Amino acid sequence: RICMEVVLDSGKNNPVGIIGATCSSVATSISTLSGTFHIPIVSPSSTLSTLSDKEKYPYFLRTVPPDIGSIDAWISFIKYHGWNRIAILTANDDLNSEIASILSVKLMEFNIEEIARET
Repeated sequence: RICMEVVLDSGKNNPVGIIGATCSSVATSISTLSGTFHIPIVSPSSTLSTLSDKEKYPYFLRTVPPDIGSIDAWISFIKYHGWNRIAILTANDDLNSEIASILSVKLMEFNIEEIARET
């Protein structure tokens, strides 16, 4: 909330940038607003891959990669253990829905059966 107030009040304070937005949902909201005022935002932990869209979020930067980069490691882990049937359990939000969808496609590529997906 304070960050949004700083952005909205940027005419007085002239912020150079914002460091924060530790979750992707907050980063999405703040990035949309801060971009309107050409104020960069750096997030230490927002991992939603759609935040990489520079057309939509031109002033968003992050210090961690998107979560989709972890999916290959998960597939390697699954294959290492010889598992051929997987259930995907996620939270009901954009980030986890995106990851579950990408994981589902990767599982098919490696002939690993997705037996359930629940939120």
